Amino acid sequence: MKKKRLLMWLVLLVTTLGAAAQGGADNSYLPSNYGGWTNLSASVNDLTYNSSNILPMQSCVSGNTLHVAWFDFARNAEGKYCVYYRRSTDLGRTWESARAVVAMDGLKNSDINGVGGSYGANALYIAVEGQNVHIATINSKENGDEVIYTYSHNGGRTFETRVLVDEEYRFGRPHVVCNSQMLAIAFQSSRYGGSGGQARVLTSFDGGATFKDCLIETTQNLVDVQASGRRWAVLGNDMDWYNGMRWGNVYL
Repeated sequence: MKKKRLLMWLVLLVTTLGAAAQGGADNSYLPSNYGGWTNLSASVNDLTYNSSNILPMQSCVSGNTLHVAWFDFARNAEGKYCVYYRRSTDLGRTWESARAVVAMDGLKNSDINGVGGSYGANALYIAVEGQNVHIATINSKENGDEVIYTYSHNGGRTFETRVLVDEEYRFGRPHVVCNSQMLAIAFQSSRYGGSGGQARVLTSFDGGATFKDCLIETTQNLVDVQASGRRWAVLGNDMDWYNGMRWGNVYL
């Protein structure tokens, strides 16, 4: 009996190792209905271009619809940096074609170099509530930046874009949050060619038709934004780089 048990465990071990070696990983923990990875960007991103960088990628779920957006650090044929969007209305079983929904002249490195970062969180640029899809991005220009608001009120079938802020300031790390009562777009702001970052929050109570601008002077680095009902909260910090980041403050 003991020999049979040892033989059974040996067969199980060999089978598991063989499956892991053949598939590159042991996916035995995945559910039986797992369909595998789907390449959503192959049709629009030139993977042979060495500078192509499709970070950050972000997604939202509303009902049975999955919304996925990503930056491409490589310019398109018109010389623009784009945010691509793709959606599935059946929880990922099928996907509509990818579309460039935002085109920008310049792209801020702090907004596309992944998540995290020395100063705080990078861009969280897409939010969905029901049939409303909101995207906030920063267009970097020679003498200042623009805050671009791209939105859909039909679940992502069509999008419209307008510029909310166009000033001789440097902007970064756009964060967009929303619920049934409010839409808030927060971003980091500093004077062009200067320092002293501040947080600004654009708030809308009519689905993005109009916005109120609020400046938070204390915060140097925008880290996070949360919303509940008609209220929002901004988390930020400041740091003393000359002391090796050993001095700083956290603000809410």
